[in-house]
Amino acid sequence: MKKYDGLLILSVICYVILAIALGMLFLYLRDVTPYNLENAINEKVHKTLEDTLPSNKEKQNANKNNKDNKSSDSNKKNNKKNNKETKDKNKKNENKIVEIDNVPLISQNPELPTGCEATAATILLRWAGVDISKAEVATKLPKGDIPKYKNGKMCGANPYKVYVGDPFSKEGYGVFHEPIAALVDDFVPGRSMDLTGTTFENIFTVVDYGSPVILWATSGLQKPKLTAVWYDEHGEKVYWRTPEHAYVMIGYDSNNIFVVDPVDGKKKKYDKNKFIAIWKEMGNQAVTIFDK
Repeated sequence: MKKYDGLLILSVICYVILAIALGMLFLYLRDVTPYNLENAINEKVHKTLEDTLPSNKEKQNANKNNKDNKSSDSNKKNNKKNNKETKDKNKKNENKIVEIDNVPLISQNPELPTGCEATAATILLRWAGVDISKAEVATKLPKGDIPKYKNGKMCGANPYKVYVGDPFSKEGYGVFHEPIAALVDDFVPGRSMDLTGTTFENIFTVVDYGSPVILWATSGLQKPKLTAVWYDEHGEKVYWRTPEHAYVMIGYDSNNIFVVDPVDGKKKKYDKNKFIAIWKEMGNQAVTIFDK
């Protein structure tokens, strides 16, 4: 009987240890997966800004120098002056206007009737100094079948993986952030960044530092409508909202977002709150290039 009591106690101890291990594993996974996805993206954005943008490094060095010399009387005076300048700057920021210069104005038409994303990528790449045409970008994009019925089920390519259809055709659908980010990175290795999933505050920060951003919204900021649902080759469900459209954000003020619209290659401004709301409905998608 004592033998069985010993086995029982050993079993209980094993179960307790297993329960503790599973609990610790759960807490670890909770911290590294979807629960903190936005925080992780935000940290990545700011870390990239710190590492790649010279102006930010200068600010960091200036802050460090101020701390090192804080004890001196002269620095106290400087600190007072800086505080006054900061207050004045904050007042100005209430009505500040930011706009990136020298962003190419390129229209998708007539060659790319459904190629707003390829054109947006061309604008971004040309701004970064890459000599490339919109046709070259559109040709390089991976492409897949437009949705159609197969064995009683609507099937087609996944816009998160490839362009659905052909941007040279009026029948093309479009493509989302992943293929565009990958294509951009092919031309400027290590300088592109997929900001999808971040907050718009981080988009503002990127534009503040001088980098245009491709954003997914709708044509003319129309209310997105779910117009098609199909399955990709892996059985994953795809939801397509129209009229899907990509822009290149080049600036903003207190009330508006400034963009280059690939549909006609012109600069336009849209109500800030409305633009952000539509951008969120279209999946918080954004792609940029750092360190021009």
